[in-house]
Amino acid sequence: MPTTATSIPAGALTEKRPLAVWSDLFKARLTTLVLITATAGFHLGSVGALNLALLAHTLAGTALLAAGAAALNQLMERDHDAKMRRTEDRPLPSGRLRPESVLRVGVLSATLGLGWLALGVNALTAVLGVTTLLLYLFLYTPLKRVTPLNTLVGAIPGALPPLMGWTAARGSVEAGGWSLFAILACWQVPHFLAIAWLYREDYARAGFAMLPVSDPDGRRTSSFALGYAFGLLPVSLLPFVLRLVGPTSRNTARKLAIDELHIAEQPLPLDNLDWRIGRARGSTLFRLRPQSIVRGWLPSLDLEGGAAERGGIEKVDFGPRSEVVAPLELVADADAEALRGHGPTGV
Repeated sequence: MPTTATSIPAGALTEKRPLAVWSDLFKARLTTLVLITATAGFHLGSVGALNLALLAHTLAGTALLAAGAAALNQLMERDHDAKMRRTEDRPLPSGRLRPESVLRVGVLSATLGLGWLALGVNALTAVLGVTTLLLYLFLYTPLKRVTPLNTLVGAIPGALPPLMGWTAARGSVEAGGWSLFAILACWQVPHFLAIAWLYREDYARAGFAMLPVSDPDGRRTSSFALGYAFGLLPVSLLPFVLRLVGPTSRNTARKLAIDELHIAEQPLPLDNLDWRIGRARGSTLFRLRPQSIVRGWLPSLDLEGGAAERGGIEKVDFGPRSEVVAPLELVADADAEALRGHGPTGV
């Protein structure tokens, strides 16, 4: 593996504290979202009272694994990151960290995370963690420069954390865990494509084979995103069908899936990158986060008495439809990482 990277000019660097640099390397915001989805899987997979000690071990191991994967991914893509506006300020292309240091820290973090899951949780969850790491680093990452189908591959490791949470609680892979995996996998495809459309010029400069790079009018990209948005409608109801959640969660999931479908079917926006980012940030929908969906699932394990419907989302206000002008970008909003140079798992 080469140990050099093209750095941006020193004068163009923004001052950052060491904590912020390491936070960028570990993609702290993205890792937080991973932990939220793992928590949802653990909650829904639990029988009886939550085992908080086991949950803590699950989150600790998952956090270390996700941080290590993020660091190693940036190490592998540092030369390409240096060519992109959204990633040129990351720790490696900016020269704030050395490749040798990132390699050591990334391997150590991932190894500790896998060991923690194996010893502190169970072997099955550790196996899923290894699978996530290998798919992300050694299949999805190189495929980004080969085929637009990389998006489908990237959705797999990105959707495994809730299944890991489920197996941590249950010790087995069951239909309920797969339903959470399916929801996140379907959601990620329009999300990934939206980010790729938003930064398609960047991806083209870096040599990434994202679908929007070879789709100048956006028709194929929109059709692909719309297809998975349609698929999200029935898939998002699976936890209700499997009696993992109650009516409030069902209604919330249906509302969010339908709204994503409305967004995906809208016309594509203008070609000005600054306008696209600004318009996406200004939308009410831009502030809707995926953990809203997770919060909708969490309250409903006690189906018989209804007491479990504590704090679920009764209504989601998306604001006037006229505000949704830059639709494909708005699907990319969810964790706001794309606009801050991080991007979701697999992007």
